[in-house]
Amino acid sequence: MGFVVTTHDLARTVDDEAGVEVPVLALVQHGQDHMHRVKTGKRGDLVEKGALLSWPRASPGIVGAAHDIEILRQADQVCVTRAGLFQQSQGGVLHLLMRDIITDGRRLNGTNVNRSAHGVLFQTIRRTGLLQRTDAGGSGAMLRFSSVGHHRLETFLCARRIHTSQTSPLDLTSLQEQTKPMGTVDYVVVFLYAIAMVWLALVASRRSKGTDAYFAAGHALPWWMAAISHHVSGYSAVVFVGFAGKAASAGLSMWMLFSVPCFIAMMIGAKLWAPRWSRLKVLTPVQYLEERYGLSVRIAVALSGIGVKFIDLGIKLYAIAIVVQVSTGWERTPIIIVGGVVTCLYVLIGGLWATVLTDLVQFAVQFFLSIIVVTAVLAAVGGWGSMWDQLPEANSQLFNPDAGLPIEFWFVYLIVVVFSYNGGTWGLAQRFIAVGDARDTQKAALLSGALFLVYPLVIFVPAWSAPLLMPEFFDPITAAPIAGFDPDQTYVLVAKQILQSMAPGLLGLLVCSMFAATMSMIDSDINSLAAVFTKDVWERGHKQPLTDAQLTTVGRLATLAFGTAVLGAALAVDGSAGIGKVFSKTVQLFAAILPPVAIPLMFGMLFKRATVRGALGALVGGFAAFAILKNIYPDSFAIYTGGEMIVASIIFFGDGFLSRRTPEKEAEVEALFERIEGRPS
Repeated sequence: MGFVVTTHDLARTVDDEAGVEVPVLALVQHGQDHMHRVKTGKRGDLVEKGALLSWPRASPGIVGAAHDIEILRQADQVCVTRAGLFQQSQGGVLHLLMRDIITDGRRLNGTNVNRSAHGVLFQTIRRTGLLQRTDAGGSGAMLRFSSVGHHRLETFLCARRIHTSQTSPLDLTSLQEQTKPMGTVDYVVVFLYAIAMVWLALVASRRSKGTDAYFAAGHALPWWMAAISHHVSGYSAVVFVGFAGKAASAGLSMWMLFSVPCFIAMMIGAKLWAPRWSRLKVLTPVQYLEERYGLSVRIAVALSGIGVKFIDLGIKLYAIAIVVQVSTGWERTPIIIVGGVVTCLYVLIGGLWATVLTDLVQFAVQFFLSIIVVTAVLAAVGGWGSMWDQLPEANSQLFNPDAGLPIEFWFVYLIVVVFSYNGGTWGLAQRFIAVGDARDTQKAALLSGALFLVYPLVIFVPAWSAPLLMPEFFDPITAAPIAGFDPDQTYVLVAKQILQSMAPGLLGLLVCSMFAATMSMIDSDINSLAAVFTKDVWERGHKQPLTDAQLTTVGRLATLAFGTAVLGAALAVDGSAGIGKVFSKTVQLFAAILPPVAIPLMFGMLFKRATVRGALGALVGGFAAFAILKNIYPDSFAIYTGGEMIVASIIFFGDGFLSRRTPEKEAEVEALFERIEGRPS
């Protein structure tokens, strides 16, 4: 027995022998009513929303087998975003169906929807596989055709997104099995790229004689190289893995979270901090703290930053392991070990110059490949506007609370990024320190900021399109990854499918460039950690002066030790439970590490009244506040990070306004500010 559901008592009789008369307009447009009147062979039956109603055979005008209709809670403005092959019919049913499902004749997936005298003719759309899922509830009305001839059609999704209702279990086929592994040409490309990187390291080693050259490129880094290196070092495979994975469900708000804060941070930094770093003429960001506050603050900040940085770098090394694993099918653990060893040896040989040269090469390669991928992706989904039309409405919003990225999250994260990208992350401060002229440093900051605003768009477009290109891995209503799928693999899978279809070797080149990006970021931080340990801990702990050769040796040994610690942290992250770990762990560590360390470091250049007691108090109080608030509000980034910053700031600035310094210290601070502000003494 078949059923027809309508509203407002507009029931129709279903007669299996005579055929089916379907009032689709009432079904789709008025499905929000609490109850639906159902007419069967027996009169007057009522059915709750959510009941599954089906026709046992094909309806007139539709070529194929049975189809199902599920009535859900809101059938409001429905459209097709996934389909296969439809044929126009003169029977009327199909035309009613298509008129109500496809609204306003808009362009979907590159196929024009044309109206005719009989309704809507929907032509062929590219297929990407059948979404198999069992999930009741949600909003909208769902119509599924299980087969049409030899074609299997995908789920129809309404404009406000609906849950599907298929009985087949979700097939979580591994990403490695969905596309071919890297081929011989790809491995040749990887080998040649590795040879080129070794050559660059050897070239750089000739310019890295002595601690000044090894840690600060001799303060002779051209501003444009510093800008590109700063930009590239500001992201790694973490962006392609963790941030891109989050972007698939969060949409445009992810660009707002990552790119816009970086741009704002660099515009501020170009005025306040970049030229000051250059004028300090130091080898490490922490080195000036002794002159500013005293030896105790210098050592405390150095040890605090070193102690917690390993986990952050371990996450970045883990992220590149995901890239290589998806591309090759290899196990993550050996990838992490090999990647850690290669990264450590590279910076051990070449110092900061080697890292900068790698940045330039991988930026050029990555930009070339990203343009290829984003062009192909936009063509596949029908363009920029069509992509957003097919995604949930929240995905096109700059702030997406549904994805856990409300405006308060963004504001707190913005402050953290301002600290980080202007020197709170020591590896980024090294880029400014390495530039000899203050004005050149400002130009470097401005160029880096402009790149942050534009370039991440080509990274996030493939991730934003992933729910359309790989619907089997995302919820059709929210675009959130379904249970069992690791969103960290999103970007790499999309890029892999596209690049493999174009030319051999491109996938290998992508793996190389992303590995180089991560290696650059890790190298930068390991180099800065080794510099801080050598100059701010080891040298200051010796009463007898050390020669430059001795300090260089200590720096290389520290590099080796820190690289080993990062490798251990990456293996620990790999062994931890859960999927989608990269974004959440990176953001949490960012919050825990930066504010307490960055406040005395960054504002020590701006706030003359700051004291040693305020600096140490901010360090201790900030970490304590984070530990307490994270335990009470474990899921509220805005609370535990914002609270940490408020506590550290109150202690730092409050003590500065309340305390008095000796005349001798006043004179020392004034002399320091004359130097970093570029005033004549």
